[in-house]
Amino acid sequence: MSIGPRSYKRVRTWHAEGVPVIIPVGLEKLIPGNINDIVKKTGRRNKLYAFGMSVGLVPIIGEILTEIEALKILFRAQAMPIGAGGLGKAQGSITFNVSGKKDDLSALRDYVLALKERNLHSNVENECKAVNRRCGTHLHCIYKDGLNLPND
Repeated sequence: MSIGPRSYKRVRTWHAEGVPVIIPVGLEKLIPGNINDIVKKTGRRNKLYAFGMSVGLVPIIGEILTEIEALKILFRAQAMPIGAGGLGKAQGSITFNVSGKKDDLSALRDYVLALKERNLHSNVENECKAVNRRCGTHLHCIYKDGLNLPND
């Protein structure tokens, strides 16, 4: 989940006021390990090189809602991830083994088939290309000075 400074301040305020904060996040964003240790090691300024914008992590507090919980809420189905990743339009995909009552699974099947008919992929490129107008603002970007790869 990408969250900017203004959004982060809002989420902190909501949490402080007792407002439930639900964080919808796909399992493809899973970061195994102790998030506090990882945050300390990933500051934006602590990098020698970055392919595009240098990024860091900011933990947010709230209730995580993954596909597993969503399938349970929407279709009363039990889902277990059994595979991840793919090529082309399957990048970031998760494969689930799903169980439940026949009517619920039929509704889920119809929903998935309807989603597959839609073009949900963005035309926005995921990675910067050398050189673009934002290069001057990206910390440690190898493309910043027109470089393709570091020489050392």
